[in-house]
Amino acid sequence: MNVISILTSQHPLKRGFYDFYPLVKWKRILNKEYNLSIIYFRNHNDKHIFINETLIIDYRCFKQLIDKGVYPNQNFIIEFILKAKKNGNRVILFDTGDSTGSRCFNLTPYVDIHLKKQLLKNKEEYLVNRGDKSVMCWISDPYTPSNIPYKELSPDNIHKLRLAWNIGMCDYREFLFSEYYPIGTNSLFNSFYKEPKFIVPNKAKEYLLIYRGTINNDTRYSFQRNYILQNFRNNEKIIVGNVIKKNKYIKELKKSKIIISPFGWGEICYRDFECFIYGGLLLKPNVEHLETFPNFFIRDKTYIPLEWDMSNLEDEIMKINDNFKDYIEIATYAQNNYRKYINDCDGFIKHFINVIKGN
Repeated sequence: MNVISILTSQHPLKRGFYDFYPLVKWKRILNKEYNLSIIYFRNHNDKHIFINETLIIDYRCFKQLIDKGVYPNQNFIIEFILKAKKNGNRVILFDTGDSTGSRCFNLTPYVDIHLKKQLLKNKEEYLVNRGDKSVMCWISDPYTPSNIPYKELSPDNIHKLRLAWNIGMCDYREFLFSEYYPIGTNSLFNSFYKEPKFIVPNKAKEYLLIYRGTINNDTRYSFQRNYILQNFRNNEKIIVGNVIKKNKYIKELKKSKIIISPFGWGEICYRDFECFIYGGLLLKPNVEHLETFPNFFIRDKTYIPLEWDMSNLEDEIMKINDNFKDYIEIATYAQNNYRKYINDCDGFIKHFINVIKGN
């Protein structure tokens, strides 16, 4: 049996194992039908970590060590990768950052494959240094200081970029007492709860729209979110305000026709998939600049696109409010599209195998 090692700080009993949930979800099929097994490591100093031929590194595992001050910079990551290569490992970097951009292109020369959850369609953009705008291409201010300076990708390494999978494949199921669990519980329930409990899109919902978030002074992160919070106020049809407890938030989502999902540190957000699950119409800044897997985002078919500066937000809301029955088809198609992919075991596994092989 082929065995892959994955180094990640993500715990299998928390957050649905987050990015790696589909690998846990379909573990038995990976083993039986594809002769593939995965061993997870949470400590980069584990003496067994280099035992298998292929090693996938979750970049967040190392970033957390830098953020905590355990290491001053990324140099120790390069040393670790070189050690893995010396031990005969094929090294794959899973760049688990939120956006299409990356803050670890300086590591790309040392690895065999650089995975991203979403990629720019125009990969030539990765070869140009525009500061923070190269990490988050939608921002207006590219000069906000960052603790990790941007390094553009070398043309010699652009072929190493590969498309992994996005957070739509995380665990969004609800469970009893789920308000006491982190987002996406764990694989222990896979035999009992195959998928989330879906709400069919309908025009009888109580609220016109919902957005929950917080005002943030970081201009890279906050413009779109702040715009919504500053230009809309709660009333009998609109819910706009601070973050609340998860169980109450889900109740609001279920009663809302429109769910607005602005960009944050990245383009894709948990709200997108909560919207599909709870039968809302997704109103989201245009994401035609990116490619991602699975393809949950099809303009005017699974979501209504907004300008990045939010200039058409009010107009779009008015059009939807006046003709909501015409938009139910979009919400329904989006939900069915999402549901298809989260149940497509063979499609995901084939994509995973092709990616790690570099096909």
